Amino acid sequence: MFDAPCGDFNWMRMMKFQEGFHYIGGDIVDDIIAGCNSKYATSSLEFIVLDFTRDKHPKTDLWLCRDGLLHLSNSSIMHAFIKFVESGTEYCLVTQYNNVKINVDIATGLTRHVNLLLPPFRLPPPRARLQDRPVGEEQRELGLWSRADIANAIAG
Repeated sequence: MFDAPCGDFNWMRMMKFQEGFHYIGGDIVDDIIAGCNSKYATSSLEFIVLDFTRDKHPKTDLWLCRDGLLHLSNSSIMHAFIKFVESGTEYCLVTQYNNVKINVDIATGLTRHVNLLLPPFRLPPPRARLQDRPVGEEQRELGLWSRADIANAIAG
C-alpha cells in the first residue's frame, strides 16, 4: 500500500499489518519522513519523500489518500490523479465530502472540503465507501475507485 500523504504515521502506526504486507508512506516534508524512518522503518514499512502531485507514485495494490486532497487546488488534485493512473496501481481510497455542493478552487496549501463526484472531477460513485468521521469533525468518507474509474473521469 502507498499512503500519501502519510504525515507523521500517527494513526497508521497502530495498524496490525499481515505478514507479507508492504507499506510505503510518502510525504513532502523531509523532516517528517526522516522522523518516520528513524522511529518506524522496517523491511515492511518504508517512508519516502514524495510530492504525490508531481512525483511518480510507486506501483502498489492501493493508494490511500486520507485528508490529502483538501489542501490542494483543483489543478493539483488532477495532477495527483494523473500520477495515480500512470503508476499502474489498481485502486485508490480517497477522502471526500458528500455534503459539498460546489468545489470552490483554492491555492494549494489552503484548506477546503472536496466532493469528487462534482465538477471539475466528476468521478463516478465510489465502488465502496468507508465512513470516516473523527470526533468533532464533519461527516466524510473514504471512497474506493479503480484506476479505470479515475482515468475515465480525467479523460472526460
